[in-house]
Amino acid sequence: MDDKPHSPLVPLNIFISYRREMLPIALLLKSQIEGLLQFVRVAVDVEDVPIGAHFPKRLEILIEQSHAVIVLIGTGWMPKGERPPDRPDWVLHELQYSYSAKLSSWTGGEPNRGKREFFPVFLNREPVFDPSELPQSLAFLRPSNALRMDYDSWSRDVSALLNAIVETFKAKLRQELVYEKRDSAKAAQAKAVPDAVLSAALDFDDYRGWYLDNFGRADALHLVKTFEFVDFVQAAEFMKVVSEYCRITDHHPDWRNVHKFVKVSLSTWDAGKKMVTIYDLGLALFMNKVAADLTRQR
Repeated sequence: MDDKPHSPLVPLNIFISYRREMLPIALLLKSQIEGLLQFVRVAVDVEDVPIGAHFPKRLEILIEQSHAVIVLIGTGWMPKGERPPDRPDWVLHELQYSYSAKLSSWTGGEPNRGKREFFPVFLNREPVFDPSELPQSLAFLRPSNALRMDYDSWSRDVSALLNAIVETFKAKLRQELVYEKRDSAKAAQAKAVPDAVLSAALDFDDYRGWYLDNFGRADALHLVKTFEFVDFVQAAEFMKVVSEYCRITDHHPDWRNVHKFVKVSLSTWDAGKKMVTIYDLGLALFMNKVAADLTRQR
């Protein structure tokens, strides 16, 4: 294990090896790892091999760039018997190549170590190789730290995999935003707007462009809108005016500015940042008014 941190110049590259029936699991892992770890890139061949590219060569390039390989292992992972010459076993090939190929980048700021880490992940089965399913050419996988992941304990098991990656490469988890302590007085008044009232309000022209989103969370609700201005200067002026209003009302948006666009998400922190309250409706209404005023000024 390398005790030095991952080089800040090169993202931590991880390649996922899988059988086709495990593609949804591979894509889910890619999304979760990239979403939870800083400065990391996860390669899954269906997303990282462009249409028309030479598949074997592109696959080898992805592997050469990878500092680690996650090996997804399910029931019947390594089929028995020889395959026809015109049907190569790509899983077998990519794992053999992963073991033999040198790294094209480095970790820890030191030159090419030529050593790639492997994380065998057993899906809904004991994390032990059946002697008959592991070819001699893949014997190097035996001493690896194997992990088990089950569908009914997915969140916990993903955390175990992330911890293994963090420990091996001294990677870092993404930091969650730290908010100020909730205002108990404001929290007592911050009640969720009833669904029927919220739906009716958004039908009014005053709330044009606003819609509801939960960002994939069953227990969350946000008011969302993307404002488009004529240029960056006007977008900045919009944010300046709204910022002063937020300072006075002590209610703040989650927003992002890219050039002439400002994307806004509203929910109430003091109410658990999981619901839309009258504070959010008021801020949405004010934002629409400011945007309309700026547009008329041009």
